[in-house]
This record gives sequence, C-alpha cells and structure tokens, in this order.
Amino acid sequence: MSDSVNYLKNFSYKEQVSRSSLWGHHFLFLNVLLSLLIGLTYVYAAPSTDSFAAFFYLIVTWMGHMGFLAFVTYLIILFPLTFIGNFRYYRVFSVIIAILFHSILLFDAKLYLNVKIHLSLTALNLIFRELDFNTGLNYNFLFIAIPIVIAFELLFAKLATKNLYRNGSKKWVKITSLVFIAAFVSSHCIHIWADATRYDKITILRSAFPAHYPMTAKSFLSSHGWIEGSAKSNNISAIDYPLQPIVSNASGKPQNIVTIFINGLSYDSQDPKITPYLLSLKQQSESYEQHYLPYKLLKDNLFASSYGVPLLYKDTFLNRNIQPVIFREMAAQEYISRFVISQSSDLDPSVIEKATGARANQIITAVDDNETLNKAAQQIADWDHDRPYSTTVVLSDLFKTKNKNDYDWQLKILDSRIVDLFNVLKINDHYDDTMIIVTSAAGSPFIKSDLTFNRDCQHVPLIIKWPGSDNMSVAVNKLSSPFDLPATVATEILQVTTAPADYSLGENLKELSDRRFIVSDEPEIILIGSKDTTVYSDEGSALIEDNGKALRIRPNLENLIRAMRTLNRFKE
Repeated sequence: MSDSVNYLKNFSYKEQVSRSSLWGHHFLFLNVLLSLLIGLTYVYAAPSTDSFAAFFYLIVTWMGHMGFLAFVTYLIILFPLTFIGNFRYYRVFSVIIAILFHSILLFDAKLYLNVKIHLSLTALNLIFRELDFNTGLNYNFLFIAIPIVIAFELLFAKLATKNLYRNGSKKWVKITSLVFIAAFVSSHCIHIWADATRYDKITILRSAFPAHYPMTAKSFLSSHGWIEGSAKSNNISAIDYPLQPIVSNASGKPQNIVTIFINGLSYDSQDPKITPYLLSLKQQSESYEQHYLPYKLLKDNLFASSYGVPLLYKDTFLNRNIQPVIFREMAAQEYISRFVISQSSDLDPSVIEKATGARANQIITAVDDNETLNKAAQQIADWDHDRPYSTTVVLSDLFKTKNKNDYDWQLKILDSRIVDLFNVLKINDHYDDTMIIVTSAAGSPFIKSDLTFNRDCQHVPLIIKWPGSDNMSVAVNKLSSPFDLPATVATEILQVTTAPADYSLGENLKELSDRRFIVSDEPEIILIGSKDTTVYSDEGSALIEDNGKALRIRPNLENLIRAMRTLNRFKE
C-alpha cells in the first residue's frame, strides 16, 4: 500500500489530471457500449412499425441518444472530477457514478417496458411517497442486474487503466466519435422532417428513450423566428385498435336499439312532480344508480358513449376515419341507423359526426326537442319487421333554459313527451324486441362547482329496458359510465364474442365488476370513485374531492399506474 502511495506521489498534479482525463475517455467509451446494450430494451419495447424509415430512425436514435446520455454524464460529472488531482480517487468515484447511472437506466428500462413511462421528477416524487412500493411492478431483477453492472464497471476500470500504457492508433477513436455524432444529428434531422410532414410512424417514437427531447419542425422554425412559438402541433399517435378482431355469433331475430340522451339532466334533477314518467320507467327497468360522465362537455361524452375509449384517441380516430365497433358491427348485420338531434349552439350535424362516427346521411336534424321527438316517433313508426333498427335521439332544450324554474318546466314537458315515443314502440309491436336506453351526455347547467370534477352535475341517470323484459325494477349500485354502453350493446344485442377490453374501456353492464374507480383523462387524470374523486395533476400532486372540498393527499402510485395502463391500452 505504501509503495503504491509513494508511486502516485511521483506524479505532479498536472500529470495526475492528465492521466485521469485520458483514463476517463477510455472508461467513457466502454460505458457507452454498456448503455447501448441496456438501450436495446427501449428498442424492443418501442411501438412496432412496418416502416423502414421508422426502423432506421429508431436505430440511429438508439445509437445517438444512448451515447449522448453517457457522454453528458461524463461531461457534467466525471470530467470536473479529474481536477481533484488524484488518479486513484478519480477511478473510485467514476466507478461508483457509472454504477449509479446504469442502475437508474435499468430501473427506467423496466418501468418503460411495463407501463411505457420514463423516470421523471413527477414519477420519482410519487415513488418515494408511496413507501410500500405497491405498484404492481417487479424489480427483483435488480438484485441480479446490479451486481452484474458492478462487475462490468470493475472490468471497465481495469481495461481503461491498461489502455493508458498502449500507444495504438487513435484513428478508431475519431471514427467511433464521428459515427455517434452522425447518429445523434441524423436522429434530430429525421424527426424535424417527420414532424413537418406529420409522418406519425416516426413521431410516435419520440418518447421511446429516456430524457429524449427531439427537435421538432415547430421548435426548429420558432427558434429561428420563422413561426410563432405558440403554433399548435397536431401529431398523431400510433394505436392498436381493436386489440383483437371483432367476432360475433349473431343468431335468431335481431333486436332493435333506441337510445335517448336527455342532455342537461342530472341524477338529482329527477323528481316525482317533474319527472313522474322517468321514475315510473325506472321502476319497470334496470337503473344504474352510480352512473358518472367522465367529461364535462356533451360532445366528449357522446364520443365515450359511441367508441368506449378515452378522449385522447379522438383525433387519431378522426384522422384515420375509424368507426365505432358497434356501428361497424351494425352495418355488418344490416342495421338501419339514424340519429335524430335537436340542434343547439354546441350541437350540430358536424359535431355528431365527429363525436359518434355517424355518417351525414344518418343524421336527421330538428329545431327543438319537440320536433326531435316527433321525427324520432315517425322514424320508429316507419320501421318494418324485416330489418333491425338503431335510433339515437339527442335532446338539448334543457340547455336553452334561462333559470331553474324554466328548467323544471321544460324537463316536465320532456318527461310527458317521452311517453309518446314509448307508446309508438308499443303500437307498432316493437317494444318487446327493443333495447331502450335513457341517459344523459351532459349534466344540469344549474349545478355549479369550482372543483375539477363536478360530481353532482356529472352524476346522471342510466335506465335500460332490456328486450323481452318488463317490470324488472332492478337498481344496480356499481360504478358505471358511458364507456360501458358500447361493450353492453355489442355483447348483449349484437352478440359480439370478442372481449370488451379489446375494444373498449368499459364493461358489459350485465356483468359489471366492483370497480374501485372510473378513469377520465380530461383535463387531468381523474379517478371517479363511488364516494369521492381523486385528481392527479401534471406536477405529480394529488387531490381528493369530496363534499365540495378538495384536500391534498399522498398519491397512490398503484392506482395511478393502473389508470395509465387503462388509458394507454390501445397505444402501440
């Protein structure tokens, strides 16, 4: 030991710094190779693509970015440490830092492999607050991986020390450096092009690697002053929808479907004096007592009721002209589908087309609810018994009311008019072979709240009269939402045998499980429970909303990861 110490003392401070710097370069190169090896996990877990351009981008990004991460770590931490002037201490510190770096990288790779998110301040904040680590993720592999990393780092330290005394050609160093620089620059240039041309097969890969922030056409042009920095980007995400082919086993006589949206109606708006018929219908049908709308806007809840998926997929579905599973299956079974809508300031045929996937020739408009119900009744009267029908009635006059008294009066009129629609079904012998759904896609405009989720307003009725059944008087006290409607219609009426989870976030209402919460993604991640609501902000904080108050709580990482998995179910 003393001989070694004396040997080191023979070198001046300048010589020790020089030796540390040269050793660090060799050590960096070896660690870049290890980073590339771990980085193969991200290549494997990245969204799949059949595009050669996307595959090429993924490979050059893997080379350029993983090498960049190792280089930045060296530049920020290891290079300044060379100036401590002690070669031995420098090697020890470098090995420790390299072990920490690759351990974090392994942890992030496992996280991305399982839930497609990377470590961030928000994620770390949640993980360290959730002390029991009840996340559903298994990190036991780290007990094997980290000792292997330690062994590699000790080996790299020895190899780097041996290379100090070799006078081989440095040409390979220049070539290798140029390859990594070329890969890094090419990656960003390709992404700029893909973003400018909206080539989504490449842009969807932007979040495949940790701490990866590729330059976009927007950021590139705005940095040069050629466009405004606030210019909106409209990237399209890659999806895998449905997860499995839709298979049906249709047999017997097809059954009709009538869906009535009394928009502006909340659960608490029901009153024996104002809505006697709705309450009477409730006593004869199946009523879902904990039915919550995931979104505030009518059009967003119509989207959820038609597609059964969260709002984050809407732009992608519209851009790719993807129709709801139930509409495609109805077309295959030769249903005649019609939407009869009462137009308002925020509800017109174009909104219905975007929200429900309906075609323009399937939409019938009316100036108010009275005309809407008349046209819907005429549609039902024209049904014949040789074809199945689906008629969706969208009412919105409750939003035109100016005060609560006016609202109650309009609701009372609607309640009496809906009776006529049911009478038409009975007169034309369609009542027994028709599934009737009565609900709302937007709550009462007179129930106000300052909370993120207006629980009383977005708690709405859901009443279902099943074909061939009457006087059921069943109250279901399990959580439900519009996400459940497509799965229910597909399974019970269209006889689709594909699991609902393959095309919807919802469940068959006849087979509801005891869910702890319903997930919403607008404006933030919201978990709607039977008694309270949990809101997760982008900064990682969590609030629980109950009895008109919002209280800050410790985030539950297990619930958050489950919610993110649910929301991202159809992302590749």
